[in-house]
Amino acid sequence: MIESREWVFRVSCCVDPEETVCVVGNSESLGAWQSQHMVPLTREHPVVEEGGESVWSTCLQVPLTGVEYRYCVCIVLEPRPGLHERTLVIRRWETNLLPRRLRDGVTCPADPQAEKFGSFGGYERVDQGWLVKDSVVQLRLCSSALYNDPVMLFKKKYQDKKVRVKVTPVELDASTPQEPSVNGGIEESTDFDLSNLRLNTKPIWPIMEVAVMKEDACEFKTQEQFGVVCNNGDYVVFQCRMLMPESNMFLCDFYVEEGDEIPKYLGCSYILPSNLKENYGVATLPITSPKHAPVGQLTVHYMVVCPMDYGGDMSVSYARHWKDSWKGLEVGHRGAGNSYHSEPKSCANIRENTVASLKYAAEKGADMVEFDVQLSKDLVPVIYHDFHACIALKRKKEQDKTDLLEIPIKDLTLQQLQALKDVRHLTEGVPGDILSYCDQEDLVCRPPTPP
Repeated sequence: MIESREWVFRVSCCVDPEETVCVVGNSESLGAWQSQHMVPLTREHPVVEEGGESVWSTCLQVPLTGVEYRYCVCIVLEPRPGLHERTLVIRRWETNLLPRRLRDGVTCPADPQAEKFGSFGGYERVDQGWLVKDSVVQLRLCSSALYNDPVMLFKKKYQDKKVRVKVTPVELDASTPQEPSVNGGIEESTDFDLSNLRLNTKPIWPIMEVAVMKEDACEFKTQEQFGVVCNNGDYVVFQCRMLMPESNMFLCDFYVEEGDEIPKYLGCSYILPSNLKENYGVATLPITSPKHAPVGQLTVHYMVVCPMDYGGDMSVSYARHWKDSWKGLEVGHRGAGNSYHSEPKSCANIRENTVASLKYAAEKGADMVEFDVQLSKDLVPVIYHDFHACIALKRKKEQDKTDLLEIPIKDLTLQQLQALKDVRHLTEGVPGDILSYCDQEDLVCRPPTPP
């Protein structure tokens, strides 16, 4: 019989209201390093201030020797018959290269000191949790070559106004597929009143957070009451962690700022599971007013990240470990750098995605080079960035003028690709005299391997 001892695990940590601190380790009583067998701790005293640090603890029977463990913060989802079993969603966890370890043969002190979450061995290492059971849906609102703003409003009086967007995940009731209802109750838009808005915006499951891709707002955080501004050129990402994306939709509420007053409610859009047809893509949806009239259009880039088929082993964290001494790698972008789009002083002086560019990057000390590979029609790998190439065609009645015809790289054979003159990027536009350019060795090809 293996001798054991009682040990009180105590840790101090800042958590959100719905989060729980857990412990996991290498013994059976600690869950054998499996993420779904972690042991939840109990908060010792209520937190006086929101977001304040609290102490969590539990008493477990563990072996006398060789006990290793880590703390993590998770959300405990209780089982729902017919939907999912009891699930532990990891929010963040200690990712030191080596886990914590109990001293062999030592009994637990009568009044054990609380350890600090994420801090031990002289380092502080905390990282996001893996997707073991839950999925992530990202909704990105940004400008593109096709449109200036992701939120397009039809009325001129709103053209120069800042529009705020708030996204709320809503679970569909599968019992009425023809006209799905919403669990939790969403009032009819005709009855909408700003006074009905909940001021409590603490995250609940599913977790919906937002980040703006700029220095002071790039970390995901809980949405404000009226969401975030989405039509001022920023790159905005809404991220939702949920168990079943196929049974949830997203309610997008739109507000317009008018001075210092409370933002005015404009209307809403629904992003249904049927709109998320692939793992990533673009969806265009109408914005309807409280009176069900179309007032605008929403264009959203989406990405659905599914959980890993394997994983959940919390004994190691090599994949996300980053040493303080690590300075990164020098990577040559398409070889020696971009030779298009930018001002001449910012461009590489060697054509990108060419052998010359790759060799030049290596000569200048690059640790590795990045380039784009596609297959030609006869299945030969070629190095080229765009999915299309442009072919110059003389106009029938105006021989001194040319037009560009876009043809997919995959529809041209290697011989046809090598015969092209002046291979240009589509974003460069049509030059004034395209035929004045010389032949370019822009395509680097590797012959097929003999059978």
